[in-house]
Amino acid sequence: LAWFALAAASGELLLPPPLHPLIRREVQPPFGSPDVPISDFDPSSHLSHAAVDAGEVRRKMPRLQASPLDREERAGSLLELGWAPVMRGATHGELHVDLRDLLSLSNISSEALDVFRAAQPGGEPRCSCSMDRWDQYTTCWGAYFGVSGAWSFGINGYDPWGEHILTRARTVPKTFDCFNTVSPRFWNKFSPTCLGSVHGMKDGKYFQTFSSTIFGLPNASALVKMDIEQDEWDVLDNLRAADFRQIRAMSVEYHFNFRCPGPKDLEKATRVLAKVRQNLAVVDTAAAFYGPPCLVGGTPFPKIIAVSYVAPSASWPPPWVM
Repeated sequence: LAWFALAAASGELLLPPPLHPLIRREVQPPFGSPDVPISDFDPSSHLSHAAVDAGEVRRKMPRLQASPLDREERAGSLLELGWAPVMRGATHGELHVDLRDLLSLSNISSEALDVFRAAQPGGEPRCSCSMDRWDQYTTCWGAYFGVSGAWSFGINGYDPWGEHILTRARTVPKTFDCFNTVSPRFWNKFSPTCLGSVHGMKDGKYFQTFSSTIFGLPNASALVKMDIEQDEWDVLDNLRAADFRQIRAMSVEYHFNFRCPGPKDLEKATRVLAKVRQNLAVVDTAAAFYGPPCLVGGTPFPKIIAVSYVAPSASWPPPWVM
């Protein structure tokens, strides 16, 4: 009853979720994308290659896990407690770290600090909600109500985000990829196209813009995921206020893995990240490291920053509900 009272208080016409949020349930990661706590990582397992890479990363970045934010400080904030570092991916083994832990380190360069601050949870608009976590994604339970559709850009033949959204929001996701045109193995509507900042053909691939794909929807009703290998910078840089108003929740992989970012790259990254957070609340942020480290200002910089956003109207129920 408390849940439906909260739904009514939100001012939206809502249906009950497929899984009652008062019941906590662990979501099993898809095959090939295991989440393995660092303390439990076994080099003799079938992920030994990933374990070797993780060890190399840890040796070169010994302070990464050394200074987590104070738990009392976190508990007193509007955000829930942070999460422990985990290994993800069976290919090259990505070490995913809560971005708030990186911000607590004393050896972060000033060049990297502006990017991290623009991507960190908190700030304005604020987010304080009970969260649903799976794989590298996070959203508020309130994001599963009032949904008009789901769009997953860049899937490479599999899509743990779309599969989870299918069960949680009870909407069939539209999936997109023009490089790997294999549809994922769950109920979805696949299109062999890509998301870009310009509409048309490029190198034999068909690209469409955000506004030509998602338009005419009610405010705060679209669930969106972007994993589009550096095109996210131009796509998001060109998004209009009307585009942002349609988004209820969005997960973005920001890529720095094609080259070590220079001053202009970092300036653009800070600008784009700041623009998105002006329109959507940052729920959670993961920094991913793998392979030879990239140094920015003499300190290691993530290869990927994965940010989860929600519209302020979807930032509910409050944390104490869970």
